[in-house]
Amino acid sequence: MKAAFLKLMEIINRAVMIFLVFLLALAFVMLFTQIFSRYVLKIPFLMGDEISRYSTVWIVFLGTALGNKMIKMEVIYSMLPFADKNRALFEWFCHIITIIFFFFVLTYGLNMMKINSMQVTPILGIKMAIPYAALPVGSFLIIANTIASLCTLNSGKEMDPLEKIERESSC
Repeated sequence: MKAAFLKLMEIINRAVMIFLVFLLALAFVMLFTQIFSRYVLKIPFLMGDEISRYSTVWIVFLGTALGNKMIKMEVIYSMLPFADKNRALFEWFCHIITIIFFFFVLTYGLNMMKINSMQVTPILGIKMAIPYAALPVGSFLIIANTIASLCTLNSGKEMDPLEKIERESSC
């Protein structure tokens, strides 16, 4: 069961990475088009601003889900004298705190999606629930990656989605 969950998270993280590359390319193209349109053609390209803004929001939350190592509380390790001696116990504690925090962020994000589901964006005309969905989706992925990290914590090889994807793609 644990191996199947870790394999599923590997597949999901790879898909998220591909989606992030697409969003980053989209944001770059939209910003470049907007600058070219505004300063060379003297015609504002307003759609590019909204697309790049909302894709950047998605990039932040999905990228945070993949940046599992950055969420850890490394500062606390260096500040507390007993943290090094009880590192495994302390890592469990930090993972549990992360799961609890992002569970609250997930529920808050779902509420924000529900509240803003009837609004539409000014230029694109899409529902505001789509940009707001980045918060619960990112939080869910952070929780899932943290649980996957907890599964591998006892085995001594902690799962880092970014390193794993980089290592597999470079071969």
